[in-house]
Amino acid sequence: MFTEIFTRLVGYFLPGRPDFHLSSSEREHVLLVSFLPFVVVGILLLNLYIDVEQIDRFGGFGNGTSDVWVRLSTTLNALSFFLPGLAVGVMFLTGIQAVSRSEGSWYLLFASLLALLALGFGFTGSGMFLVRDPNSESFWELRAYTWVNWATTFSFLIAGFGFLAYRGLGATEPWAGGEMEDEDDEDSAVSEY
Repeated sequence: MFTEIFTRLVGYFLPGRPDFHLSSSEREHVLLVSFLPFVVVGILLLNLYIDVEQIDRFGGFGNGTSDVWVRLSTTLNALSFFLPGLAVGVMFLTGIQAVSRSEGSWYLLFASLLALLALGFGFTGSGMFLVRDPNSESFWELRAYTWVNWATTFSFLIAGFGFLAYRGLGATEPWAGGEMEDEDDEDSAVSEY
């Protein structure tokens, strides 16, 4: 049902309608390409859980917090800065190859969902900076920085999925090879490589 509504909405903006029917090889391709971005989202969720848990238990890091939790949180922070760039690079390298229309439809759906989340997170974080008390606890500052960080990370992923969607939804029938004929100009010849 959701894909039908999404198809109608996208149909107003794009010349062709998206196709969400994947073959088994296309499904594997979408899952492989989407694996790293979903790992990034999982790392962000795990990092948020650890940060909030440490603040709720100990009032923040350094107030009796175990060294293991501090190291794990620091490692997850480093991964959350490194992996989105790698994920976008993998998506751009994947987009060099042919992307089918149905794959492009799924990538457009992923990019649209991430765009909605990024807008929500960005406005939430910005609103928290706007209304926060300068003398507030680090808990609220952590939350505001977390939401803005998530919006930035999702923006990278949106660029990668958007590129793949562009490649897939702009795809026409694959060229079977051979010579191309130009009906208007009989003297033109196609160079063979």
